Amino acid sequence: MQLAPSLHRVGSSSLVNSYLVEDAGAITVIDAGLRGHWKDLLRELEAMGRSPVNIRALLLTDGDVDHVGFAERLRQEHGVPVFVGAPDAAQARGEVPKPAAARDRMRVAPMARFLVYGLTHRGLRSTPIKDVTPIAGATTLDVPGAPAVIPLPGHTAGSVAYHMASVDAIFMGDAMTTRSVTTGIVGPALGPFTVDPAKAVASLDALDGLSAHWVLPGHGDPWTAGLPEAVRLIRAAAETRSLTPEPPHRMGAGANVGPGVAGQDRSPPQTMRFLLDRQGRHRDRTLARGIGQAADRCWKSEHHRGRSHKPILHTDSWLGQMRNLVRAKHVSRLD
Repeated sequence: MQLAPSLHRVGSSSLVNSYLVEDAGAITVIDAGLRGHWKDLLRELEAMGRSPVNIRALLLTDGDVDHVGFAERLRQEHGVPVFVGAPDAAQARGEVPKPAAARDRMRVAPMARFLVYGLTHRGLRSTPIKDVTPIAGATTLDVPGAPAVIPLPGHTAGSVAYHMASVDAIFMGDAMTTRSVTTGIVGPALGPFTVDPAKAVASLDALDGLSAHWVLPGHGDPWTAGLPEAVRLIRAAAETRSLTPEPPHRMGAGANVGPGVAGQDRSPPQTMRFLLDRQGRHRDRTLARGIGQAADRCWKSEHHRGRSHKPILHTDSWLGQMRNLVRAKHVSRLD
């Protein structure tokens, strides 16, 4: 999808975003979405009259599973270098899991849509990137578009934004969402599953004095009302969140609802507490069972094919959380 001359978004959905910037026939990709976005990438390149051989670099805004997607395939098959903030390099290589994130509000319908989207875009497993180029601090990369790297630690330790004056855009990654995948709430805010929300908000100071027409999030539609206004609204949303009491977590911390990872606590992740309320409505319990069964079928299908990709079905991943917890078969709403 063309957003502006030389600026494209991969695919027709903004649920998980990947972007392309063209500069004199050469292309930089920002974020690699999920593995299933590969076909969307090829379609967008074809619409541009280009192919993977025109790609010179892939830039990751963080090392999470919904950003590394097709990165290893692009690196391995076409020799494209992959850049990532240095603190996230080990996560992108699949050597360490993402640290536990702060608790987020969740609603069943948006979270179910996110899971189904992940299932249909091969998000149950990730492919570790065997070789990445770590970015240390603020710098300008010598790749098409000449992106200025702005460290924004908080969502992850290595989260960064990329400012490209050539297309009047800033790529925010999960430092900003304009439609929460966990609640469906629209408007600039920190991305869900942020490890350190306070640090994420403080990091936004690095954006003071910058401007961009296109403020592009990791999840949600483009924001075009200015970067300063986006930053103001993110801070306001974070302040509101900090003043809102957390709903009670009604299930004991020792409950075991999924296989987890060997040697790890298999208690339910607190960020998924809405699935555990025993007072949940029947229709939501049915939805949960259906989602869990679909996730199991997709996982078993790939498992039996002998895929070598590293599984992400553990309690540190959003799909792993969802799959494990729907086995509890008890859902309630927070909305």
